Amino acid sequence: MQTNNHLTDEVNLHCVGTTPYRGYKSTYCGDGLVVFVGPSGDEVKGHSQERTTWLAPAWTMAKVEIDRRLGTDGK
Repeated sequence: MQTNNHLTDEVNLHCVGTTPYRGYKSTYCGDGLVVFVGPSGDEVKGHSQERTTWLAPAWTMAKVEIDRRLGTDGK
């Protein structure tokens, strides 16, 4: 299981930062929502009703969808 610190690091790197996740670049991150755009222009959104968890649920939702679209489990 991933720790909260690990998730916070991923949020800081891929959502708030400028490092793309597997080719998907963050275009919006805030208010419980993250939006990523892929190399072909497809959009992936992750959202969370819980804003106090520093977007971890929204990031996890978007990450799972990106991995699904790429046909992998994140490895």
